[in-house]
Amino acid sequence: MENVRLSPHLPEGPAFRLSVRSTLLVAAFLTSIVPVILLTNVPFLMGQESIAKGDDSTAAEDPFVVQDGFEVSIVAGDPLVHDCFAMTLDPEGHPVVSGPGYIKTLFDDNGDGIFDRSVIWSSIPKQGAQGLWAEKRQLYYVGDGGLWLSEDTNGDYIGDRAPRKILNLPTGGEHDAHAIRRGPDGYWYLIVGNFAQGIGGLLNDSASPIQKPRSGTLWRISPDFSTRSVWAHGMRNGYDFDFLPDGQIVTFDSDDERESVLPWYRPTRVMVLGPGSDAGWCGQTWKDGDKQILMPQVLGAMGRSSPTGVAVYEHSAFPTRYRGAVFVLDWTFGRVLAIYPNDNLPEDARAPGRLPAEIFMQTTGTVGFAPTDICVAPDGSLLICVGGRGTAGTLYRVRFQGEATAEETEQSLALALEKSGIERETASHVAAALQAPNPWETWSEAVWTGTCKRSEFDCLLRIVTGELKLDRGANPGIATTLPLRAAQLLTRMGVGVPTRALNNGFGQPHHDRSGLWWLAGRGKSLSDPKEQSRVASWIGSESQTTDLSSWETHLGPNAERLKWEAIGLRRISVPVKNSEFVDSDADWARVLRRTWLWSASRIAPSPTRGPGNVDQLFAKKLYSNSGTLDTPLLDALANRVPSEEPNWNRRQRMEVLAMLQWALGERRTSLTGQQDPPNPDVLDGYRSVSLNQLPANVRSAWVQWVVFIGSKAHLDGEDELESEAIRTLAMLEPTDLKTLRWLLSLPGDESHPTSDIHLLCCVARCTAARSAIDSERTAAILAGVVRKVREYGLNTDNQWPKRLQQLISSLLARDSTLGSSYVRLVDSYIPEDLSILIGFPLDVQSKARSRMTELLWKSDPETWAPALLKHCLPSGEIEKEWDEPIRKAAKVSKLKAIALDAIARNPRSTDYELLLSTLNEEDRNLWEPAWKGLQKLSTLEPSREWPILAKVAFAAGQSKIGIPFAEIAIRCKRVGESCEIRDLPKQMAWELWQPILSRYVAGEGPKVGHDESASSWRNKVSEAKSFEGDAERGQSLYETRCLNCHGGQSALGPSLAGVTKRFSSEDLFVAIFEPSRDISDRYRALKVLTVDGDVLTGMSIYKATDGTTLMTPKGETVRINQKDIEEQSFSKESLMPSGLLDFATPQDLADLLRYLQTL
Repeated sequence: MENVRLSPHLPEGPAFRLSVRSTLLVAAFLTSIVPVILLTNVPFLMGQESIAKGDDSTAAEDPFVVQDGFEVSIVAGDPLVHDCFAMTLDPEGHPVVSGPGYIKTLFDDNGDGIFDRSVIWSSIPKQGAQGLWAEKRQLYYVGDGGLWLSEDTNGDYIGDRAPRKILNLPTGGEHDAHAIRRGPDGYWYLIVGNFAQGIGGLLNDSASPIQKPRSGTLWRISPDFSTRSVWAHGMRNGYDFDFLPDGQIVTFDSDDERESVLPWYRPTRVMVLGPGSDAGWCGQTWKDGDKQILMPQVLGAMGRSSPTGVAVYEHSAFPTRYRGAVFVLDWTFGRVLAIYPNDNLPEDARAPGRLPAEIFMQTTGTVGFAPTDICVAPDGSLLICVGGRGTAGTLYRVRFQGEATAEETEQSLALALEKSGIERETASHVAAALQAPNPWETWSEAVWTGTCKRSEFDCLLRIVTGELKLDRGANPGIATTLPLRAAQLLTRMGVGVPTRALNNGFGQPHHDRSGLWWLAGRGKSLSDPKEQSRVASWIGSESQTTDLSSWETHLGPNAERLKWEAIGLRRISVPVKNSEFVDSDADWARVLRRTWLWSASRIAPSPTRGPGNVDQLFAKKLYSNSGTLDTPLLDALANRVPSEEPNWNRRQRMEVLAMLQWALGERRTSLTGQQDPPNPDVLDGYRSVSLNQLPANVRSAWVQWVVFIGSKAHLDGEDELESEAIRTLAMLEPTDLKTLRWLLSLPGDESHPTSDIHLLCCVARCTAARSAIDSERTAAILAGVVRKVREYGLNTDNQWPKRLQQLISSLLARDSTLGSSYVRLVDSYIPEDLSILIGFPLDVQSKARSRMTELLWKSDPETWAPALLKHCLPSGEIEKEWDEPIRKAAKVSKLKAIALDAIARNPRSTDYELLLSTLNEEDRNLWEPAWKGLQKLSTLEPSREWPILAKVAFAAGQSKIGIPFAEIAIRCKRVGESCEIRDLPKQMAWELWQPILSRYVAGEGPKVGHDESASSWRNKVSEAKSFEGDAERGQSLYETRCLNCHGGQSALGPSLAGVTKRFSSEDLFVAIFEPSRDISDRYRALKVLTVDGDVLTGMSIYKATDGTTLMTPKGETVRINQKDIEEQSFSKESLMPSGLLDFATPQDLADLLRYLQTL
C-alpha cells in the first residue's frame, strides 16, 4: 500500500470557488468516503469463547478494514461493557470502563489478551461517566452532576467509601462536561460542551487565559482543584482530548450537520488548543473558518461525523509513521482516523506542507461499530470501546503484527548520557523516563516515576538548561526533543526549579530553549516578581536551531511559542515591541501571532495611538470583550495600510480584515455563556455591533479598500481571502451600486452553492437601490443555488429551508420585486425550488403554483415529482380541472398516497374500486386516505367489502394506524348486517368487536396488526441473513419508505449515511420495527394541544415568543400561534410510524440493508 498523501485540509463553507468536478470530489469526501484504495483488508480475529466468561455476544458478521499489518480482535463483549461510552487505564494497565449505572475494571486472568471478568468499582453513577481518570488507588469520574473522587483503600478495585464531589458540573447531556485527565504540567484539564450551562461559575483565576468563556471550553485546574481557569473556548462539543509530544492539547470538535451546505457550516475538525484560542462557535449560524486569527490550528477537517475519543500515540509498537500520531474516533461512520507528521513518512512519500491523514480502521459489513473512547495500552496496542445511546457494547484491541523498532532506544540514550559524564544507573533511569511510552498515562507514569528518583532530577534539569551536553550521534533529534520532555517530566512530578537554573540555561549558547520556557511558564518558578524581571534579558538571548521535531515542521518552533505562552501565563511585564507580522504564510505563523497577541493583551500597558501601535491596539481589542467601535484601531490601521499592503501575503491580508471586523464590533462579544443565541438568523455572521457609529465617508473608504482586496483575491484564486473580504463588506453594509454589482458579478456556473449563498448574504446587507437587472441577477443566483445542490448531490439538513427563507426575507427587504423576478426567470421547476418559493409573499407563491401546475398537466405523470404535485394541489376541494390528472397520478406508485389524499376530499362513485382495493393492500400508509374517501361513498359490493373492512378494523383496534376504530366499526356494522353477519355488537367498543373480527382474520394476525410481534420480525430479520441483498431493489424500497424523512429537504429523521457502520444489523432493525424504543433528543416529536382541542404532532423547526412551527410526519409545515396553544410537550412516540416495513419479506430486508451499506 502506498503511503497516504491525503491532506485533511479540505476547503469548506464560503471559500468554495471550485470547478464542478473538484466540488464533487470534495463533497464525496465530506460525506465520509475517503477512497478505500487507501486501506487493505486483513484477517479479522475473533476471541471466540474467551471473549468473556458467560458472554453471549455474537461474532462479527464481516471483517474490519484496517491498515496493512494490523489485526483487530474483540476482547470484551456486551455483558462486560454494555453501552460503554468512557474508558481509561489504571496504573496497572487494566481498562476502567463506564456506561449507564456502572464503573468497572476489566481483568485478563490468563494473559491471553481477552478480558475474562470485571469488578464493579461503583454502581452509583446513574448517568455513567463521560470522563474517567485513574491514578494510584483513586478514580475520578465526571457524571451525576459533578466531578467525583472515589477511593479504593484496600486494593480490591472497589470504591470503599461514598464518592466525594470535588466540583459541581453540568453532566448527563451529550453537550455537557466530558473528559478529564492530568497534563504534563501536573494540572488537571477538563473539556466541556457548549450546553453546559453554569460552568462559567467555576472560573476563579484572575489570570485565566480566557476571562469570559463562551460555548465549549477547555479548563486548566490546579492539582488541588482550588484554582480554575479556562484555557480555550468557542468549541461546539469536543468530547475528548490528549497531549501532543510537545505538550499542546489536541481535540476533535463537532460540526453542526443541521447547517450543512450553508456558509457557516464547518466540518468536524482536529485542532490544537493554545491558551486564549477561540474555536469560533458563535451559535447555529456562525462558526469561524480555519484561518481566523483566534482559531486553534486545525490539523485536519474530517467532514461530517460525530467526534468521540482522542489518543496521541507515543509508543514504539506501531510503525514509524504513527509515532506521535493523533487517533480520533468517529461515532457516526464507525471510523478510526489517524493524522501524523509528514516527516514520519519516507521522503519520496511526503507532500510538502501537508499533514497526512488516513482512515486507519472501519467496518465494511454489518458489524455495529460506534466507537466512543480509545486508549493506548501498555503493550502499544489500541483499545477501542463501543457504545452510546443504548447500543450494545464491545471492546476491541488493534495490534500491529509486524516488527516496529524504535528509532532511538533507551540503551543508546543511556549510553549518550554516560558519555556526558552521568553515572550508569542514573543514566539508565533517566533514559527510561525520557523515552517512556505515552508518559502521561498513569500506567506509564507508575513505571517511570518508580525508576526516576530525586537523585535523577538534577540530571533532567541539566538536560533542560543545556549544561549537560549530549552526543548527538546519528540522530540530531536527540538534542531537539529531550530538553522539552525533561522539563515536562519535572513539572508532572511537581519539582520546583530555582530561577537561577533557568538563568544559567538561557546563558548557554546553541541550545534549544523550549524546555526552559516550559518551566518558566508552567513550573514552580518565577513566583517572586523580582525574579520575573530577569525574563526581559532571556527574550534577547534566543538561540535559533535548525533541528525541528516532526511536529514542529507543522506547528512551528516550540521555543518561540512557549516563550510567549510563558510570558502570557505569568503576566510578566516585559517590553513589548511592535511585532509587525511574522513573514511566513504558513498556518503555524498565524498561531504564533495569536499567541503573541494574547500575551501582549495581558502584559502591555494601554497603547497610544499611531500606526506603530496597531498590533498592541488589536491585541487589546481581541481580548477586551468589548463590541464598541474602536476608532484608534481604525485610524492606526488606515495609516498602515497604504504603505505596507503591497508587501503583505495572504495571511497578513486575512489578519487586517480581522482587525477591521473587530474594530467595527465583533458580534461574539455580545454572546455569553454556554447556550446558543436565541433566534439564530442567516445574517448573524455578517453584522457588526457598532457600524452605526462609523462616519459615512470612513465607511465608504473602507468599502473601496475591501473590494480591492476581494477583487485581487478573486483573480488570484485566493478563495478564503475572497470569502473573508465579502463577509467584511457585509459588516460594512455598502451603500453604493458599484459594490452591489461587483458582488452580483461573482457567481458563475461553476461556483459552489455555498459560496453563492455567502455572497447573497452580503448582497442582503447592501442598501443600494436595485434595478430590474439587479433583481433578475439576484433571482438567477438563487435559482442556481438549489439546482447546484441537486446536481452536486449535496446533503442539506433540516435547517436548510428555514435559512433560505430567512435569506429571502432579508433580500426582499432590499428588493421587493425579487419574487416576481424569480417566477419570470424559472421556466421549469424542481422540488428544491419549493424551499425558495415558500419564502416569497403569497401572491408570488400563487403565480409560481399556477405556472407549476400548467407545466405538470403538459407532462406525463410518471415524470411528476411528488413534492411538486403536493404543492400544486389546492388545499380544499379539488377543482374539476384536477379530476383527470389526479386519477392518473393514483396509478403511479410514488404519487399514489398524495393522489388518494386529494381524491378522498371529494370522491366519485367510480373511485370505489380504487379506494377499496387500496385498503386491501399490505401498505398500511395508504389506508388512511383510502378510508377517508371510502367513508363518503355508499357500499357497492358488501360481500367484497366486509372482509377488507374486518381486516382494517382489526388493525385499528389492535394499535394506532390513523383510523379511529369507532369510525370503521360503524361501517363494519352496516356492511356486516347487509351481508347477514350475525351477532354483531351494537356498541362500537373494541373489546366487543375483537372476538368476531378475529374470526374473520384468523391466521393473518401479524399481517393485519399494526406492530409485528418481536418474535415475528426478528425471525424475518434472521431469515434475511440467508438472502443476498440487491442494492438497486433496496434503493427503490428506501426511496418509497425512508427518503421522505431521512433525506431531501424535510430531514424529519437523521441522515442514514454511514448508519451501517455505527449500528449492527440487529440494532438497525430494532430501530426500524420499534422506532419509539430509543428516540434521540434531536428527533423527539413535539405534541401541541390547541385551545380548540386539536392535537398536532411534528418536529419543532422554529419556536418564537409568538408561536411554534412544526413539520408534520407528512412533511407539511404547520404554524400554531402562541395564543392558540393550550399546552405542549414532547411525545414519547417516534415520528417514524411503527409497522413501516411489516409488509416486507426477508428478501426486501436484505435488499434494504445492502443499499444502506452503500450510503
